[in-house]
Amino acid sequence: MRILLTNDDGYDAAGLIALRKRLKKIKDLEVFVVAPWSNKSACAHSLTLNHPLSFVKIKKNYYALKDGTPSDCVNLAFCTIFKDKLPDLVVSGINNGANLAEDITYSGTAAACMESVLCGVNAIAFSQLYEKEVDFKRSSKLAVKLILKLLKTNPLKKRRFLNVNYPSCESDYKGYKVCKMGKMRYVFSSKMQKNPRGLEYYWLDSLYDLSKVKANNDDIDFVRRGYASITPIKLNLTAKKEIKKVKKWLENE
Repeated sequence: MRILLTNDDGYDAAGLIALRKRLKKIKDLEVFVVAPWSNKSACAHSLTLNHPLSFVKIKKNYYALKDGTPSDCVNLAFCTIFKDKLPDLVVSGINNGANLAEDITYSGTAAACMESVLCGVNAIAFSQLYEKEVDFKRSSKLAVKLILKLLKTNPLKKRRFLNVNYPSCESDYKGYKVCKMGKMRYVFSSKMQKNPRGLEYYWLDSLYDLSKVKANNDDIDFVRRGYASITPIKLNLTAKKEIKKVKKWLENE
């Protein structure tokens, strides 16, 4: 069995390293890493089409993709490293910070899985809620068990993947909950600064407050309460219930 491990935090991220270390101990499991050279958080499902990409070999079966996104990592790995035989599974993470609710539309972690299932390879994304401390010992151990289970049996249809979010390492772990996506409350803002020549520039500062999100038996709710959420994600974004409404709206003058 062969696994491609990637992320959006970069090839040297602690979550990826912790998960790889545990996966490497499993007999008859070959682990390959292709991850971005630098942090690509919130890059979503973007591909690099306007400049070339290059691999940097870190060690055996371990590569960083210069200037590449998580989707690039998966796509290019399939075209090169796995050109003769695709991997059995793509694993993305463990991300430093949760990818809950609509955050997955921003998430490079989730996007790597989107790219994988588009190419016909099963995928699973792992993230961990960040509070004051970051420790991936517990989440990496739990993640490996899910990975091995998924390698044996995939419960999903095509073009679907699992999005897993672990609670903070500081919280008591209560087990898994299979649930729907929640609805995040976003506050969009930016911070303006000036360079030494007086020119203005901005840092985007999109924030949310989980404490203000109402409990609704969803991924936000369960992770906040100390559970790990598992949400099946599909790529078809059609709002099917709205089709008739839009047709009627179009017909009305």
